[in-house]
Amino acid sequence: MPTIVRLDRHRKDFALDVTAFYRQELTKLKGVHYSPEQIRTSLAIRVLPYFQELARQGNRKVTPQNSVTRVHLVLEGEQLIGVRETTDYVMDQDGEAMGLSRHLVWLLAEPKGRGTGTLLLDDMIQNADGVDALVLSVAGKNRRAKKLYSSKGFEYCLTFKGDSNYLSPMLTFVLPITDLGRRTLLRERKSAKLSV
Repeated sequence: MPTIVRLDRHRKDFALDVTAFYRQELTKLKGVHYSPEQIRTSLAIRVLPYFQELARQGNRKVTPQNSVTRVHLVLEGEQLIGVRETTDYVMDQDGEAMGLSRHLVWLLAEPKGRGTGTLLLDDMIQNADGVDALVLSVAGKNRRAKKLYSSKGFEYCLTFKGDSNYLSPMLTFVLPITDLGRRTLLRERKSAKLSV
């Protein structure tokens, strides 16, 4: 059974594995969901020093001025089979401070259907302390992920068509945790419909 651990000072040796994981998995998506330019941009960010710094940061506090990114690893034994990047931030919502948690989930492209995505989502939901909403984006063509997100209570919010770097529109799904999160989801949905 896979386990989820945080990339931190005690697991900093995995920073190199995470870097290699992204290189391998993002390259597989070239021409599927993202253009070669978008892949290059993503890979330029996700280099070894980036993950080493995230491992060193420890338990920094989220403030309106500072977001905090954490990386969680899905391990099968000592093999890395999935990664979740979580960025927690605070946003002003009509004078109220709203805590948001945006997640980027990457799983090994093959094999699928082993429950790794479900494991990551369950862990994310169980550890959603102090936030008003969880946010995920998914390529519009990724039916399996959309179905999984919906089964866990995430609701479609809006579509980001992007530019020529995105070969498939990106859909944003939100899981409201508090009443403020629910009101914001409804407001964003309404705003997206008006702007079309």
